[in-house]
Amino acid sequence: MMTIVIFSLVILILLFVLVSNFISSYFGAPYSKSQKEIIQKALKSAKLQLNEVFYDLGCGNGEVLLVAEKFGAKSIGYEISPFYYLLAKWRTYGHKNVEVRFRNIDRVDLSKADIIYCYLMPAALKKFGDKFQKELKKSARIISLDFQIKNMRLTEKLKVKNHTIYFYRSLSSSST
Repeated sequence: MMTIVIFSLVILILLFVLVSNFISSYFGAPYSKSQKEIIQKALKSAKLQLNEVFYDLGCGNGEVLLVAEKFGAKSIGYEISPFYYLLAKWRTYGHKNVEVRFRNIDRVDLSKADIIYCYLMPAALKKFGDKFQKELKKSARIISLDFQIKNMRLTEKLKVKNHTIYFYRSLSSSST
């Protein structure tokens, strides 16, 4: 009897992870862990400053948020996958300047962000280019790992290991 219960729990957990990965893929990006060295280089090159508001769109396991917090930023991550949302909440528990929100990034108000970090697929980035233009303040910076964002002003391109980090500035005319 105990074997059946354990087997059932394992199957439920695997199903939960599988469905969560499907949700991530459907809404813009399958989960892909970023290397800490790449994250640190990206945030340093973007000149993330003390008390800036940092958004990670599709925060996965929360690693980027934890690195951004070390720069002194107020880090907010958005995740639609239930498994990765819970993982990020657990990993960031007790970090006062880190917040993880369970939300579709299509519905996130970007107007308060100073820096946005995203590791999304090209189709999702194409959709977000317009959202960035409409909602970001003029001083906002955008970091995209591995994929370019069309209709955005590229300010820097950096190769680190086998990754390309793209840096953009908002062209928005909304609040400063």
